[in-house]
Amino acid sequence: MAHAEDLSEHTGLFANAKEVFRPLLADPREIQLALRMVTPVGHKNLGEIAVGDYFGLYRWALPWKDSFLQWSVAGGVFSRFDLVALEKDNQVLDYSANMPVDLRIGKYSLRLMPFHISSHLGDDYIKRTGILPQKYTFDSFKTLLAVEPCHALRIYGGYNYIIRNESVARGRISVQGGAEWTSGWWAHGHAQLFWANDVQSWERNDWNPSLNSQVGVRIANHPGDAQALSFFTEYGAGHQAFGQLYQQKESHWVLGVRFEVS
Repeated sequence: MAHAEDLSEHTGLFANAKEVFRPLLADPREIQLALRMVTPVGHKNLGEIAVGDYFGLYRWALPWKDSFLQWSVAGGVFSRFDLVALEKDNQVLDYSANMPVDLRIGKYSLRLMPFHISSHLGDDYIKRTGILPQKYTFDSFKTLLAVEPCHALRIYGGYNYIIRNESVARGRISVQGGAEWTSGWWAHGHAQLFWANDVQSWERNDWNPSLNSQVGVRIANHPGDAQALSFFTEYGAGHQAFGQLYQQKESHWVLGVRFEVS
C-alpha cells in the first residue's frame, strides 16, 4: 500500500497505476482480483468473484516533491453465485470500465474518473426466480479527494454524477466517503494489518447509506512490493452494490482473499 513517501520515481509510459491514487480497500466496486464467501444475515452462503486490474498508461512528474499526474485505464467483472443451490446459480454480473486521471501533491491525492457500469442477471437465476431483468447500464463521472494526515491513515470523500442513464434506476447523484488505517510492517517486514471503512449514499435509494467495513492482513515478500496477498473479513449493511439488485437491502459477513498482481 504505497504512501506518498513510497512512490516510485518511474515516470513516462506504463508506470504503476496504483501509486498516485491508491485503490480503495472497502469500496465494493473497486477494481480488484478477489474471492469472497458472503453470508447474508439469515440466508445461505454465496460466493463472489471480482476479476479486474488497473493499467498505467502514462505518468508525468510535477515540480513539487512527491507530486505526479497519471493517466490509467481499468476494467473489471463482479459476479455473485449461489453456493448452496444444486445448479450453483450465477445470480448477477456487473461489468465496469474506468479511465482514471490521478493527481498527487504530497499527502493529497485526487482522482477524476469517467466510468461505465453494465449489470446483468444470470440465466440460471432468471430461470429459477422468473424475474424479468430490466436494462441497467450507465456512464458516470466520479471525483475523489484523499488526504494522508499521517503514514497510517487515509481519509477520502467524493461525488459521483451519472452522465447518461439507460436503466430504470432513478436519480443521478451519489456521495462517498471513508477512512483507511494501516499498521507498520511486522513479521520481519512480511505483513501489515489494515482496517478500512467505506460509506456511500445514492439518490436512487433515497439517500439511505450503505456501509462496508473491512479488517485484514496484507502479506508481501518485502514492504512496498507490488505483488501481495490480503486476507480479510468484512461487514456490510445497506443496499446491494450489484446494479440489477440495487433496490434490495442486505446485511452480510464476508471472508475473502485479495490478490495484488501489479
